[in-house]
Amino acid sequence: MKNLIIAIVIAVIFVFGIGYFSTNVLLKKASYKVLDFIEPRAEARGVELKTSRFETVRPSSFTSITWNNFIIGAVVAQNGPFAKNREFSVLIRELKISLKNIFTQTIQVEANDLDIESPEVSEILSTARRQREGVYNGNARIVVSLNFFSKKKFRKQIKNIYQNLLSLARNGKSQIPIYFEGTSFFKIGSVFFQAELRTHEINGECFLTMSPHDIKQIADLTEEKLTNAEINILSHHPLLAPQLFRIRNYVHDKAMAAKAKNSQVPYDTYYHVLGSFLLTKEFGAKFAKKLTDAHEIEPVRPNTPAEHAIDYQNNFMGRHYAEQGYSENSILNRVMTDPQVIRSSNDPIRKETA
Repeated sequence: MKNLIIAIVIAVIFVFGIGYFSTNVLLKKASYKVLDFIEPRAEARGVELKTSRFETVRPSSFTSITWNNFIIGAVVAQNGPFAKNREFSVLIRELKISLKNIFTQTIQVEANDLDIESPEVSEILSTARRQREGVYNGNARIVVSLNFFSKKKFRKQIKNIYQNLLSLARNGKSQIPIYFEGTSFFKIGSVFFQAELRTHEINGECFLTMSPHDIKQIADLTEEKLTNAEINILSHHPLLAPQLFRIRNYVHDKAMAAKAKNSQVPYDTYYHVLGSFLLTKEFGAKFAKKLTDAHEIEPVRPNTPAEHAIDYQNNFMGRHYAEQGYSENSILNRVMTDPQVIRSSNDPIRKETA
């Protein structure tokens, strides 16, 4: 009798072992079929998937599946004078999909301990996290309802989720609730800075924000004088914030160098015109105006109405030059010769026209 019980236990363990192994094999094959399906569709939307793989996949419960060390290598096309096609890698140390409610067909997707950075994917599994530009220590969660019984509706829902994830990654905004938190590391000049990122839901929309406290600290460390209005804009455009800081740092250095070379160069004028020019080239005239106008609200140093008018006009000229397609190399000469540019308080002040 004892031997029979032992034999039954061994047989049960063997059957479950075979079943578990078979399930893992099937999950692995199914996972790569899904990735093969996604790849051409992602490329059609400007995201080239260079690699996508994972170490293991397993059922972590009766209603959930877990992938470990899921890696995606991608290239995203970007525009602007400071931008280039950006190659990056995403490492999700634990990706978990769970069925939360079988009746409403609600699932939850969790990405725990994720990193997004620029090194080659072969390096990203290193346990030592390098000091590189990227987002680290991230955690994300999304809960959605899917119609598994209608192929057409299911594909439409998956497409909608993908588009919202892409929108959150590119624009910091999603129409569906997506929870995310992580730490952004970025370089200004040769110095690294970090800032906390987090999503917030407002009136049914989800927005990615950067900590205003961290932005203020970075501004203080880089000796940037930001108004509260500017800090608020940067906080609500966290994906643009690093580039905005870089542009301001670049413009300051260019204006200082021009002034050192030629004492007749008006630093403040060149700073405003060139800065507005580059912001327009990078982000468009509407956002450039919004940001430069914010600098004139609650100024960090007292300005007279005439000084504000000068800054507004020179910011307008920078946007005008960008929209006319002038090159950056021509801006300094235009600053020195264009009668529409205000170089000193003695010049007549003209009202900006846009």
